[in-house]
Amino acid sequence: MYIAIKKCTINGIEKTFKLAKHEEVDLINGFLCKNGKICHENSQTAKDFFSYNGDGKGIERREKIEEIREIAKSKTEANQRKLAELCEGKTEEEIAQILAETPYPDGYFFESLNINLYKASIEELDEIIEKA
Repeated sequence: MYIAIKKCTINGIEKTFKLAKHEEVDLINGFLCKNGKICHENSQTAKDFFSYNGDGKGIERREKIEEIREIAKSKTEANQRKLAELCEGKTEEEIAQILAETPYPDGYFFESLNINLYKASIEELDEIIEKA
């Protein structure tokens, strides 16, 4: 079971779907469905317009995922500024060395986790937010 996070019109697999905000859709054989196949549960469309709601916490889950995305964006921007400062006035060889020695940017911290953010429990999402 998934829930639409906003009112939307989606060109689905089988037809065009008009969904109301917080309208529930079914998960059938890996596809989000509402009188026809909308999209695959792992598709970008599913990530952009729906939230897993099997536990009834789809809206809360989506809010936490958006918070994690904002944290990641902020960290990424900070890392880019820091990297630009480190590279300022350096030769190409020096820049290559700096890039080779720079640790994995923590702006992408959630990508290295072994969980699917979009199906993570509220507790797992809270833990990610705490560690950020």
